[in-house]
Amino acid sequence: MGPVKIFKNLSIFLILTLFISSCSGGYEQDYADFESFNKTNLRTKSWFPKIIDSSAYELKSVSYIDELADFGTFRYTASKKYDRIFKDSNKRIEFSEFELAVDKHKKQIPRWFLNIKNIDTNNFETIKVDGFYLTRNKQEKQVYFILAN
Repeated sequence: MGPVKIFKNLSIFLILTLFISSCSGGYEQDYADFESFNKTNLRTKSWFPKIIDSSAYELKSVSYIDELADFGTFRYTASKKYDRIFKDSNKRIEFSEFELAVDKHKKQIPRWFLNIKNIDTNNFETIKVDGFYLTRNKQEKQVYFILAN
């Protein structure tokens, strides 16, 4: 085999390796406020629950397409809308269901995500909406969510 063919084969191998490794990592998103989040395309927004409104800020998400898992969080200032959504008995679930969804993808949990083993669940309300498991810390006005298969 000549040097040109070796170089060509090595190049193809490196390109495939880079492609595969880039697909296996998480796709991270980070927005300071709702305005910057709202400027993104619909595909990007689909990794966030639809309940997010204009009072949201510090929006983060990391998505794993190969695992079909997405971890995220956001904070909010206005709470009336979120109070109504989290009180809806048709959406409410036990915190343990949120915990199971997180545990199912524990290898992908980002460092900034809620440490579910060290929290007082009395401060949290948990719901399921459109495939997302969401829990909120009522005192800190912060929502954590996971989309899991």
